Amino acid sequence: MLSAFTAMRHADFRRLFFSISFSEMGEQMATFAVGWYAILLAQAEGNPALGPLYLGFLGIARAIPGVAFGLAGGVIADRFDRRDVLIGSQALTTAAACGMALAAFGGWLSIGALLALTVIGAGAWSLSLSASSALIVSTTGQEDVTSAIGLWNMSVNVTMFVGPLLGGILIGPMGMGGLMVVRSLVGGASILPCLGMGAAPPEGMRRAGFVESLAEGVAFVVREPVLRWVVALSILASIGGRSVVMLYPAFGHEVLGVGAVELSYLFAARGVGTLTGSFVSASLAGVERKGLAMAIGQVLFGASTLGLAFQRTLGPAIFFTFMCGLAQFFTSGFANVLLQQRAPDRIRARTLSLFTMSYTGFGPLGTLFWGFVASFAGVATAVLGAGALLTAGSAYASAASKALRRPTGRTAAG
Repeated sequence: MLSAFTAMRHADFRRLFFSISFSEMGEQMATFAVGWYAILLAQAEGNPALGPLYLGFLGIARAIPGVAFGLAGGVIADRFDRRDVLIGSQALTTAAACGMALAAFGGWLSIGALLALTVIGAGAWSLSLSASSALIVSTTGQEDVTSAIGLWNMSVNVTMFVGPLLGGILIGPMGMGGLMVVRSLVGGASILPCLGMGAAPPEGMRRAGFVESLAEGVAFVVREPVLRWVVALSILASIGGRSVVMLYPAFGHEVLGVGAVELSYLFAARGVGTLTGSFVSASLAGVERKGLAMAIGQVLFGASTLGLAFQRTLGPAIFFTFMCGLAQFFTSGFANVLLQQRAPDRIRARTLSLFTMSYTGFGPLGTLFWGFVASFAGVATAVLGAGALLTAGSAYASAASKALRRPTGRTAAG
């Protein structure tokens, strides 16, 4: 049990941990608020059926910068001091939230303005993920990386249920503008711990051109027999699982018939599930077949998404969103450990950026596609299709990949 917390003995990791905790809290509040606000905009325009489509537009607004900055962020974080990259990207994310607050108070936060500010925030967010992920090993060393990833995921998971709960409680009395002010203050607080961290230049930096550096990272993942499956499965999870989370506002409104507070319960249940899944994966550091554990967890993720599609009342839906969160972070915990342990430091940020891109880019693309499906066939049908895709694809990968089923030891050098 105590081995799950050994990374906390490293001062710089503690600073990184608290920085990411504040940053994730603000991001989860904003994700809830933006999704709910899009549904309200569609209602105000007299066409509630546009709600899922607006959520899809928000998905593409996250996907484009998610892909672009996810890839570029890895190159940048492998070239410059990762602490400085993290501070700069967090400052830009906070600035985008300030802009959203001003727009809401000014009365011109239309769907167009919402999309534009989402693009800015999502690009900065993707860049910060590349830098912060690559900092994990440099702040703890390989011996405590499993503990660090478990604690990292637990922090993210706590914010995934506290953030939406706060959003659901505050958006009524404070409105969209007030809530985004709170999000900006939390974002500013995320920068403060980073200021006390030591410099973190990547080891063995090569000043190659941007395209050459990017190609080197992609080639490494494609050649590595385990990591190529890790990234492929993460893309599948993003399209068939993570993307469904952005449809929760439409699912709650149209299928379950609930309001903002009850919708926050769905997000909170998922957050509790992700916390549980992270703790379980962190406690299983000794598992040798980490790739197989990851694939099995992803099958459970798909099955839980399928189960959610058939729910019509709040209580059972809360259970299935909990299971979705548990399976998602059980899976991603093992995926992150494999990435950290099998990629050398000089290329680690680029390797992790491909993993980051899988959910900052392909997740929103999945939301766009399933939002389009929901506009014509209904939200429940869209969730059903996403769950079926994730379950079938993950089961195939579990059966087809010998590399995933083998014991997956550490192979990276420094």
